[in-house]
This record gives sequence, C-alpha cells and structure tokens, in this order.
Amino acid sequence: MLVGLAVITLLVLALAWVNGANDVAKGVATLAGSGASNAKRAILWGTLWTVVGGMAAVFWGSALMSTFSSGFLAPGFRVDLTFVAGTLMGAFVWILAATRLGLPVSTTHALLGGVIGAVLTVTGPDGLHAAAVANKALLPLFISPLIAIVLCWGLLFLGRFVVGQTASSRSRGWTDKDVPKNPFEHTLDRSTNPLSSEHHRIWTALHWVSSAATSFARGLNDVPKIAAFLTLTIALVPGLAYSFDSLGSAWPILAVALAMGLGSFWGGFRVLRVLAH
Repeated sequence: MLVGLAVITLLVLALAWVNGANDVAKGVATLAGSGASNAKRAILWGTLWTVVGGMAAVFWGSALMSTFSSGFLAPGFRVDLTFVAGTLMGAFVWILAATRLGLPVSTTHALLGGVIGAVLTVTGPDGLHAAAVANKALLPLFISPLIAIVLCWGLLFLGRFVVGQTASSRSRGWTDKDVPKNPFEHTLDRSTNPLSSEHHRIWTALHWVSSAATSFARGLNDVPKIAAFLTLTIALVPGLAYSFDSLGSAWPILAVALAMGLGSFWGGFRVLRVLAH
C-alpha cells in the first residue's frame, strides 16, 4: 500500500508539473505577443499568480476536489489504487506529449478522459454517474469557450467605439475609418497609436493585472482537481488518513501548487511561442 501511495504521489506531482508547463502561457501569452513583456518575465508573472491561485484553493477548492475525487462515479463504484494510477497516467502522458509539441491542451479534459476511460475499463458505463459527467463537466467545458468568444468580441467592438469617439483621437486626426474592420487586429507601431504615453502606461498596467487575474483563476481551478487524487489515495490506505490528519487537509493542495509552479517555469516557453505568435 505504501509503495502504491508513493507511486501515485509521484504521478500527482508529475501531472501538476506538466500542467504548469502547458497552461502557464494561457494567462500571459498576450503580454509576450503584444510586446508588453519578454517571454521570461511573462512566464515568471504567470507562475507567481498561478501558485498564489493554487494556494487559495485551500479555502475555495473543496467543491472541485469532491467532484473530481468521486462526483463522476456511480454510487457503489469501488475505487482502488490501480484505478487512480491509471487515471493519472492517462492524463500525464497526454499533457506531456502535447507540451513537448507546443500544443495548448486542457487538463480538465485530460483528467475527465482518464476517469471515464478507467471506469469503462473496470465496469463499463454502469460505473459512471452520467448526469454528473454531463452537467458538471461536459456542459461547462462546451459553453465556457463560447461565452468567452462572445464577451471578447463585444468588448473589442465597444473598445473600438470608445476610442473612435474620444476627443484625443479626433484631435490627432484619428477617425473610425482608421480602426481595423477586424476587431482582433492590432498594431505595435506607436506612431499610429492614438493613446498618449500616460494612457498607454495605464492600459499596459491593466494588461498585467488582467494576466495576473487569469493566471490566478487558472491555478485556483486546476490545483484542486489534481490534488483530489492525492487526497483520495490517502483515504484508501488504512490508517493513513488519520496519520496525515495532524498535518491538515491543506498539504496536498500546497504540494500540487508548488509542483505546478516549478513546471510552469521549466516548460512554459514552448506553448507560449504558439499562443503569443
């Protein structure tokens, strides 16, 4: 049992490591792509706020931990160390391969796929809590990108309208005709930028803040999903849960958050190049 626990602990930390390498760029790629930062500073910034967000999961991550440890399983499904190891290994191998190829992928998709694959192997579809999989995982994963696209498009059109109407842009001879038809187009040429230096500094500062917020949210969302498997494993080993109880329930989350931070700085540059450029 203790050997199994050691193996799964290493798998959990390895998964957190490659998660950090694959996901850190998602919050800071626009900093590097827009020229607001070089790649190293962007990765450091994303790593810092990812770890802070992961540690915040000590207070706000219990619901996600519960969902990923048992929420997708049918009542009565028997979880053992082999099941947990198979789930983690499937997610780890996929994310590691994607990271080495510079492909941004979803850890949530990978973990969900690992859980479903392991359940189907052990008991077939009867082992799954199908309603929970659909409502708590598949539906949010499908809807969230659509919501983000609509909100981003709307905000960019609003920004075009505001800039086109400001007195400063009019006084500089900058009109609506100068705004790109495609709202996602941008320019790094300051000579055509209607914003003053002061305004530019404000927008840049807000850019750093938004990247920090995105990285914080990513850590808060991903750390408890991975830590759930370590907590579940400890509960499976007779007498071990009581032994670790004196350390508090926070240590799996803190360990995963730190491993994710180390992985972010180790391997975040491959995916950053893809997302930023």
